[in-house]
Amino acid sequence: MEYKRICQVCGKEYRYCVYCEEFNNKPKWMMLFHDDNCRKIFHAVSDYLAGESDAETTKNLLNDCDITNPERFNRNVQKV
Repeated sequence: MEYKRICQVCGKEYRYCVYCEEFNNKPKWMMLFHDDNCRKIFHAVSDYLAGESDAETTKNLLNDCDITNPERFNRNVQKV
């Protein structure tokens, strides 16, 4: 069976199923993101947009992420 998912940050296609034993060793956040980098980017951007983080804090969080080639990210992430 195929468990295709699309990363909500970069659009990469990957495999994951929260209910399948073969993925038990993977974190549940993989329902939305293909890797930890995209998860961190999403949370930094979301917190900023929700007013829970200021620009400087968000910049520092994103500096710890791989944000090279920003064209790969969805438009909302690119805007921030």
